[in-house]
Amino acid sequence: MLQIKILLISLFLVTTLFGESVAVITAIKGSVSIVNLVKESREASLGEELYPSDRVLTADKSMAQIVFKDETIVTLGKNSNFYIKKYIYTNQENSSVGLNLLRGSVRVITGKIGKMAPQKFKVATKNATIGIRGTNFTVFDGEDEVQKVYCTYGAVDVATAEKSVQVNKNYIYTKAPSGDSEKKAFSAQMLAALNSGSFMDENELNYALSKDTSTIHKLYLMDNITEDRSRIVKQRVNDIVRDVR
Repeated sequence: MLQIKILLISLFLVTTLFGESVAVITAIKGSVSIVNLVKESREASLGEELYPSDRVLTADKSMAQIVFKDETIVTLGKNSNFYIKKYIYTNQENSSVGLNLLRGSVRVITGKIGKMAPQKFKVATKNATIGIRGTNFTVFDGEDEVQKVYCTYGAVDVATAEKSVQVNKNYIYTKAPSGDSEKKAFSAQMLAALNSGSFMDENELNYALSKDTSTIHKLYLMDNITEDRSRIVKQRVNDIVRDVR
């Protein structure tokens, strides 16, 4: 009876501290860890649930994919520090998402919240806040403090202390620590090269560059597919975890 009481108390404390889970880790490559609200760190595992205030860390040559309850898909590149600041998924009036990229790279395919309440979906970095308009986009925030945001579907608004810039499909916005910034169109080959440092190893990059534009998008970047989410998730999971099975 005492053991049962202890278990029930533990479950109550977990529910009180962390609330309900909001996402699940669907793919891991390399070394990935989770730090929870009370600063406890543990190695991440496939199928593990994530809660508000969880922090996901990836090591060098490592990746993780996270799928949220509204089917938002988040892929973290190597050496990333990602934080779930806020996630509420109820109805159009109350749903909201606040994600923080403290370091590294994150690729986002927005889900149902991005469609019904895009103005309440935000991704923040050290120097900018990205608002979405029903979209697929990627953010790089590296150790050199050069920030890059590119959009492959829809549009994003990148707001810094100085100004707000709209980045449309097939455009990339780059901002340097000096304050210099640039927005320009990109090619599929340029996109593959950008991803090589964070999301793709050398063999994957060479394979992608040897194929046509459509193959680069569909097989590696998940850029132009927006409706068949189950297929996207299954394919990307298979690609990422094949090396660890």
